[in-house]
Amino acid sequence: MKNAPAHRPDPDALLIALVLAPSTFSRNKFFEMFQHHEMMRARRRAQMVRSLIKDLTDPWPHPGEFPGHPKPEIEREEERNGELHLSYRVDEFDFRRSAVLTTVEAAALRYALHRAGKRPLREDDRILVEGCLAKMNPAC
Repeated sequence: MKNAPAHRPDPDALLIALVLAPSTFSRNKFFEMFQHHEMMRARRRAQMVRSLIKDLTDPWPHPGEFPGHPKPEIEREEERNGELHLSYRVDEFDFRRSAVLTTVEAAALRYALHRAGKRPLREDDRILVEGCLAKMNPAC
C-alpha cells in the first residue's frame, strides 16, 4: 500500500504545509514523492523556514537555565527584488543569522510568527499562504 498522493502537490503548497504542519508529509511515508527534486527542495526549504521560526519564537535559553530570557533582535527585514532579506542576532550568545527568503517562504514565516503571537498578519501573506494550501487539493 502506498501512502504517496496520486498526484504530486505543487512545491510551494508542499512547502507551506511542511512549515505549518511538519508531520503531514513525512519523508518515510511519502518516500516516492520526495524522490522528485522539486519536492525534496520544498522539504529542505521548509526545514530552513521552520528553523527561523524556532529561533524567533523559542525562549533563549530554555526556561530555568538562566534568569531572564534574551530575545532575538531583528537587525534587518527588507524586501527587495521579490525576496525577503532577514538578519537577527542574540547578543548574549554572540549569535547572528541571516537568510534570504522567496516570497512564499517569507509569507510562510510571517504567517507562522503570527500564529505564534509574535506579529500581526499581513493580508497579502494570508492570501498567498491560503492560496498555496488550496493547491494541495487536486480539484483546485
